[in-house]
Amino acid sequence: MIAKISKYRNAIMGCAILWIMTYHSGISFPVHIPVLSPLASYIRSTGFGAVDIFMFLSGFGLYQSLSHNSDPIHFYKKRLLRIVPAYLPVLAIWLFLHLPEVPAKMRLSTIVNNLTGTAFWLSKPPSFNWYMPAIIVFYLMAPVLFKFVGKTWKEILLLSLTFLADICFLGNYVIVAISRFTIFVLGMILGRCFMENRRIKLSAEILTYLLGIFSYFVMYHLREAFPLLMWPYGLHWYPFIFIAPAVTFLLCRLLSLMDTISIGHKICEMLGKVGQCTLEIYLIHIVLFDYLHIKSSLLWILIFIIMVTCGYFYHRLIIRITSSRSTL
Repeated sequence: MIAKISKYRNAIMGCAILWIMTYHSGISFPVHIPVLSPLASYIRSTGFGAVDIFMFLSGFGLYQSLSHNSDPIHFYKKRLLRIVPAYLPVLAIWLFLHLPEVPAKMRLSTIVNNLTGTAFWLSKPPSFNWYMPAIIVFYLMAPVLFKFVGKTWKEILLLSLTFLADICFLGNYVIVAISRFTIFVLGMILGRCFMENRRIKLSAEILTYLLGIFSYFVMYHLREAFPLLMWPYGLHWYPFIFIAPAVTFLLCRLLSLMDTISIGHKICEMLGKVGQCTLEIYLIHIVLFDYLHIKSSLLWILIFIIMVTCGYFYHRLIIRITSSRSTL
């Protein structure tokens, strides 16, 4: 299973970005389908959890990267070349669109706060998005976490510390990022298991599915019973500590099954290409979706196709620019 996760990692991330886009969109499902429509609508409404899949797979991939070369300077340079060239142009466009709404005396501080990420971490609006400041901090911490991952007692201590960190930020909006730290660490632990050629037993995989299903139902009832507590206290995201691995394993099984037939193999390849440019697609859709107020689901599907295509070509452009600079 772990080897398959490594093989289909990009394809799984491709599925995750489509789930996030669906969550942020205004797409709806046919109401005349009695069971499937409410289920699809609920799955859409929990698309924020696809970010946890990103975090899980990011931790998984970063552990592998650090295993091959644990030099922090090399690691940071590689991560910065991946993030900054794609992030800064989109951030500049977002600032251009939003600065006119900001008082003149606050514009410089708004630019600095968003460039440094303090707009999110110190709750100084307007803030571009929480995900980018969060993932940058997680990447900065990855070489340190790499030293902890390896012995069971250290991993248990690290996971315990992530929960203690959550308590410190209850009621604060930054918990949207802090609460994802646990799933990031779990991804690194899984990456360690992969590098050590360990296998996940079928019983452990089944237990992961059961915990994921149980957590999904718990989240559903929490949303019904305590809707006002979901976001401030992280009740939206804690269940995804168990849901994200379960969804990852399930997608891995489905993709490996699809890969055995011709058309399924092509779909896996397409999802893999989408997964390679998830950062660019995420950045583009965060900016544009605020300005798209469309009710037609067919139009949303067309927008998805256009946005994924734009993200793909933007990704190729960034790769070409960074590759040419690195050879100079």
